[in-house]
Amino acid sequence: MPIQQLNSAIQSVSSRACKLIIAPESMSASLNTGGNYRVINLSEYLARELLPLSPRERCRKTQGILASLAEAHQPVVFDHIELLFEPSLALQPLSLLKQLSRSAVIVVLWPGTITEHQLTYAQPMHPEYQHYDSDELQDVFIIPSDQD
Repeated sequence: MPIQQLNSAIQSVSSRACKLIIAPESMSASLNTGGNYRVINLSEYLARELLPLSPRERCRKTQGILASLAEAHQPVVFDHIELLFEPSLALQPLSLLKQLSRSAVIVVLWPGTITEHQLTYAQPMHPEYQHYDSDELQDVFIIPSDQD
């Protein structure tokens, strides 16, 4: 069922300006075993690419690194996106993912809480805490957690 949901979501967003799909992280096992999708451990990949760079360069080059990755693998499935929330990178994770999805279908396996109208990452008061409501998600395709 999760593969079918994802296939339908990809078809649905393919002609949209924003081709971003947010799905529960629990879909990862299904995609690794039953799908024809390349699942990329984003934190591991990004850490490897950013490690040789200075902290200042890391902030500037992250978007370009992710854009190249997204364009090379379509659709691309990002798992383990936690590094995007690292405060020292000064990223706006959802805005960045939405921008990248203008040129490629991007599926993000979300490591936080998902409902049809909200995304949350980490707990309030945590330095990486992020909360997005329906206004920020109106052009994002959401597969809620209760459907995995």
